[in-house]
Amino acid sequence: MTKVKVFIKLVDDSSAQNKALVETVPEGMTLKELIEKKVASVGWADRELIVKSAQLYDEDFKQFVDITEPFDSLVLLNMQRFEVHLNKAVSE
Repeated sequence: MTKVKVFIKLVDDSSAQNKALVETVPEGMTLKELIEKKVASVGWADRELIVKSAQLYDEDFKQFVDITEPFDSLVLLNMQRFEVHLNKAVSE
C-alpha cells in the first residue's frame, strides 16, 4: 500500500494549545479522517472539539488558503501542509 506524508498543525482555539505533527498515512485517506486520528492521538478527543477552520498551504502563493470542499472528500496528497483550528462545540 502506498503511503503519503503530510504536515498538520492542530490549534485548539479554546485553550491556546497547538500541536504540529508530521504523519505518514495510507494513500486515499481524507482530511476528515486525518483530523479525527490526530485529535485522538494528541489526547484531545475528550474536549468535544469541532473544526472551526482549515487551511491548505499553497506552494505557488507561499501561504495558507481556505479549504472550500468538504473535508470528507479531500483526499490527502504527498507533502501537503494543513492548519486546522478547533473550538469547543456550542450546545444550543
